[in-house]
Amino acid sequence: MRDILLETSLQVELSQPRGGDIMKYNYSKLLGKIKEQGFTQAKLADAIGINRGTLSAKLNGQYSFSVKEIDSICKELDISNNEIGAYFFTK
Repeated sequence: MRDILLETSLQVELSQPRGGDIMKYNYSKLLGKIKEQGFTQAKLADAIGINRGTLSAKLNGQYSFSVKEIDSICKELDISNNEIGAYFFTK
């Protein structure tokens, strides 16, 4: 997987609050990129191999994205390594 992604994800995981709380991120830029690249949430979920409802829940901040999911989304949407933070880790 992408080295920078793994490093960023580890930093985020370590900075998340204890007790099962999930760090909330703003995915509005990612939602715009999904549309810009001609995807719907359903089509993107199918392309990366996850349930459509799961992707929706993650985009709404109910669950965190895994490193594998972020990597797959980046490949599908042509998001470069140096753009990952702007799409996935903006508060």
